[in-house]
Amino acid sequence: MKKQKTENTNSAAWFTKRDFVHLSPGAYRIRCRLEQAQELLVNTQAPLASIAERLGYYDEYPFASHFKRFNGISPGRFRRLEHSR
Repeated sequence: MKKQKTENTNSAAWFTKRDFVHLSPGAYRIRCRLEQAQELLVNTQAPLASIAERLGYYDEYPFASHFKRFNGISPGRFRRLEHSR
C-alpha cells in the first residue's frame, strides 16, 4: 500500500494503513510517544524523568512500564545498548 503523505511528515496523516490497523487511539498515542522516546534516548543525555515529562507522562514510572512493554527492555538499558554500538 502506498504511503499517504502531507507536507509535514510528522503529521499523523503520514502513515501506511497496515501500520495502524487494530490500534485504538490510545494505543496509537502511546506508540507515537514511545517512538519519540527512542529518538530522545539515543540523541540526548536527558534524564528519564525529563523525557517522560516531555512526552506527557506525569512521572517516569508509567513511561518506563510502557517503554518496556513496547520494546522488551527498559529505557535505561535501551540507551546503554544504543550508545555501546
